[in-house]
Amino acid sequence: PVALINDGAKIIRERIVNKWQEKMKQLPEGQVKPMDGEIAVPALKKLEYNTSEELEELFLNLLTSASNQAKEGIVHPSFANIISELSSDEARILTYLKTENQPICTVNIRVNYNNGTYSDHYHDTTIFDTNDVIKFKNNIRAYLENMKRLGLIKLWGIPTDVDQYNYIEDYLEPSKQQLEQEKSDYRTIVYKRSFYDFTEFGKNFINSCLPD
Repeated sequence: PVALINDGAKIIRERIVNKWQEKMKQLPEGQVKPMDGEIAVPALKKLEYNTSEELEELFLNLLTSASNQAKEGIVHPSFANIISELSSDEARILTYLKTENQPICTVNIRVNYNNGTYSDHYHDTTIFDTNDVIKFKNNIRAYLENMKRLGLIKLWGIPTDVDQYNYIEDYLEPSKQQLEQEKSDYRTIVYKRSFYDFTEFGKNFINSCLPD
C-alpha cells in the first residue's frame, strides 16, 4: 500500500509539473525569477492531496505568479493556505467575479411596518442564486462568510449601479408578491441593496491565483 501511495504521488507530481511548465511558457522572456520556498513548498505539498480541478488551477496560477517578476510585490506567503481553505464553489465564485469584473451584489426584502419596525427576508440573495455558476446554491451565505473570514471580501453599504441587481430582484419578485399577500399592517415592502467587493488583500489574491 505504501508503494502504491508513493507511485500515485509521483504521478500527481509529474502531472502538476507538466501543467505548471505549460503556464510558465506564457511568461514573457526575462520576466521569470526563482520562486520563494515559503510559497512554493506549501503550494506543491497541498497540490499532492488536492482533488479539485478548480483549486488545482488556483495553486498552479499561484506558483506561476510566484515565478513572475512582475507580480513579486503582490504574492503573499499565506495564499497557498487560503486556497486550501476554499471549496470548489468558492473558486468558481472568485473566477466569475474576476471575469465579470463586478462585485457580489446582495438583495434583501424588507417589510416596513406601520409601528416603525421592520423585518428582513431572503437575506443576501445574490446572482449565484439565479444562475448555475456554483453547485451548492444553498451554501452561498456560508461561502460569503468564509471568504470574509479569509480577508478576501468585505461588505460595503453603498450599492453600485450594476445589472446584477435587476436580475436578483426579478428572481425575488414572486417572493415579494407573496409577502405582500401574507403580511398585514405594513407600510412598504422594498428591496434593500448592498454588495461585497474585494479587499486590497483579496485583489492581490485574485491577481496572483487567477489567470490574467
